[in-house]
Amino acid sequence: MILKATTGYVVLRPADSPTEILIMNTPDVNTATKIWRWNMNGFAYSSTGINGPYGTAITMDGSIVADFITAGILSANLIKAGTMSLSRLFGDDLVLGGNNNRSGRLIIKDGSAVNKMIADNEGLRLINGAKLFGSDGVLSNFQFNSNGSDFLGYVWIDEEYKKTRLTIEAYIPNNFQITSANVVLIHKPIYWDYESGQSTKYAWGWSRNVRLYKQTSTDSILQATAFGGGISENYYSNSFMEIASAFGANGFTATTPSDSTHKMEIKQSIDIKNYLSVGTNKLIIQSANSAPGGGTILNPSIAGYQQTGEGGAFLNIVGYVK
Repeated sequence: MILKATTGYVVLRPADSPTEILIMNTPDVNTATKIWRWNMNGFAYSSTGINGPYGTAITMDGSIVADFITAGILSANLIKAGTMSLSRLFGDDLVLGGNNNRSGRLIIKDGSAVNKMIADNEGLRLINGAKLFGSDGVLSNFQFNSNGSDFLGYVWIDEEYKKTRLTIEAYIPNNFQITSANVVLIHKPIYWDYESGQSTKYAWGWSRNVRLYKQTSTDSILQATAFGGGISENYYSNSFMEIASAFGANGFTATTPSDSTHKMEIKQSIDIKNYLSVGTNKLIIQSANSAPGGGTILNPSIAGYQQTGEGGAFLNIVGYVK
């Protein structure tokens, strides 16, 4: 740009014993609009005449006034800026805050200038308020499942119906702080076929009044007969408590299926974080209804199977690991 200059007028003033140099776009200081002015205090540029304002200047006190500075390398111990725009930032440390008793803050925006992430003295969080890490630790998610699907209702053993249960065992480390926890129950109806006299009949089964319990003693023992027998009805100790209204005040009852309408259903519990503790936790999912009569070996009842569906569940825990 400097090499392309073809016009300009240099004026020394005052004419006698000049104290400043003017470089102007006209020879008359009264008509010139573009002026470089250089005197003992510094030099500056005005695009509006001799009276300024001067938007670009270097003054004798060490100040540089400019709307734009282009540099290959700019070395400085301190750069003070209201707003800074850059393509990339290189360096060893980026320090924000600590000046005038103020905390630093880093805001990350998307291409539309919408805030997406904020890092400050409280941690790193998304704009929706979700904290990724902070004084509580790193945001983490634990999931524990019921080891696949199983009957959720009853099974017929020795001419009687016995309850079936889904169980979830979860271990929570002592450096984990829970912020939310819920159980997700997945239910599917079952299309049963059974012999009645000389014919095969069919019936739909679905789970009724399913509730969530926490076992208060983790020292339960599985009871089972070794050869050909069934699992005992009390194969878990009965030391468990219901988590009230976990699946609603009336528990979870699946939608009545039919040949034309049957579906998988997902039911999420309320937040149960207050029922969980550090160490081993065992949750039980079962019907609160009494087992129906089983009939006899020659004339079994289908009632229990009509109240049985296929179930699976998992416990989802969100919190912070310190």
